[in-house]
Amino acid sequence: MNKVILVLLSVFLVLTAFIQLPDLMQYDSKRVLQIFILIVAGILVLVSIIKAYLKKNVKNLTTYFNVSKYPFVVTAILFLAGLLSAFLSTNIQFALLEFIFLFLLLSLAFSIAPCTHSDHHFFGRLILGTALIYSLIYIIIFFGNYISSFLNPMITLWPEKYNFIINIDGKELVGKEVLYFDHKRFFNHTQTWTLPLLVGLTAFYKRKEHEKLQSILLIVLASFWWMLIFASGGRGSMLSLILSVGILTMIWGKDLIPFLKFGSISLVLGALNYLIIFKWIPSSNADLPLLRSSDSGRLDMWQRALESWLQNPLFGIGPMHYSKLESAPTFAHPHNFYIQFLTEWGLIAFIALAFLIGFLVKNVIDNYPDKNQKFQSRFLYISVSWSLSAALIHAFFSGVFHTPLSQIWFVLLISWLIGFNRKKSSGTQFNTVRRYASFTYVVLILIVSSIVYDDVLTIYQGYEEYISNYPESKFYPRFWRQGLFE
Repeated sequence: MNKVILVLLSVFLVLTAFIQLPDLMQYDSKRVLQIFILIVAGILVLVSIIKAYLKKNVKNLTTYFNVSKYPFVVTAILFLAGLLSAFLSTNIQFALLEFIFLFLLLSLAFSIAPCTHSDHHFFGRLILGTALIYSLIYIIIFFGNYISSFLNPMITLWPEKYNFIINIDGKELVGKEVLYFDHKRFFNHTQTWTLPLLVGLTAFYKRKEHEKLQSILLIVLASFWWMLIFASGGRGSMLSLILSVGILTMIWGKDLIPFLKFGSISLVLGALNYLIIFKWIPSSNADLPLLRSSDSGRLDMWQRALESWLQNPLFGIGPMHYSKLESAPTFAHPHNFYIQFLTEWGLIAFIALAFLIGFLVKNVIDNYPDKNQKFQSRFLYISVSWSLSAALIHAFFSGVFHTPLSQIWFVLLISWLIGFNRKKSSGTQFNTVRRYASFTYVVLILIVSSIVYDDVLTIYQGYEEYISNYPESKFYPRFWRQGLFE
């Protein structure tokens, strides 16, 4: 049953970027599809729970805390502090949605964590395959768009977006673009998750003498992924990927040499590709420099967030309440997950979150495969760790944990690492954790579904109402594309 859920999540990550539901913006289309997949996963989890009961395989949950009680005690503190913060907020519904959705994703990660070696092997291959197929499809479509942009004036060069409509004889002609995201930064988020996996695959195949062609092709693919980071001005992705691999090199030493080597080669090739494809070829209109000196308004957002936090230091202003409309529309999150969490959830929950991240980092370091094991057993561990650490660093500058695709990548990678940690506990204890998480997930997906049901049915009306009230304003995404509330 877990394999079915994993395949569904993989299909979501590969195809959702290229699907847009009628009358919805790209962001909301992805959110609705995400909720649908999570509901289907909830049904499958419920079926597995029922089957376990019928087979009388459910053990006493008292063994749950025997795995390691400290992370669960901290999680309980985070839960209680967050719940209290939500009920103290001015809009409990939106606060509960943000609060519950976080624990929904965490419970899903635990409930699908692999419990056998074969399951873990399948899971790892699925993660790599998902990153490979998604990036390959995107690059192929990009080059089709690139060629077409010079032949058809109605097709804009990636990553630019048309913001006008031409009316000819009563027919509306809308410019075509293939970014597939409402903003280029949302695409950059997916690059932060997937580029370490592509580099890891390259390092793996390079060590196999009869598969050097695959390694060369993967380097080329990764170089195009870097090229799109340059072309979109993705400073956050660039900084987080480089900084995170540097930190891991200091921790694990020479095992990172292949990753540094092929990461650097693909980076240099990506820069050359960018210069050739976006700068040297005539008529190219890419003009957003990667190395920009401005903070893009982030310092003002962080200051505003911290000033709001001081209104209620212990429990914050309430989950999602940075998005609350005070007078005129402004950003729905401060582009720093940690400052946002402190502001909205309060100091107690923030300290608990910091401890959980600390436990996660410690477990990732402690569970590193033994030196006497083959490189094949370590390259995926390094790749996943690099991807997750890059996302954690990227969260200092962007809403990488807000967007639908990023959230599912987070679930998959955390779940894979949790499965690796099963070696530290008995099979009974590990299975008990999964069952407890499965019960939690089913309950939470029911609550989330009931909260967002009306929103899903009225998204388009929400667009119209917002534009009517604030005709000169932009949409500011948070949970939904129009992420602000009163």
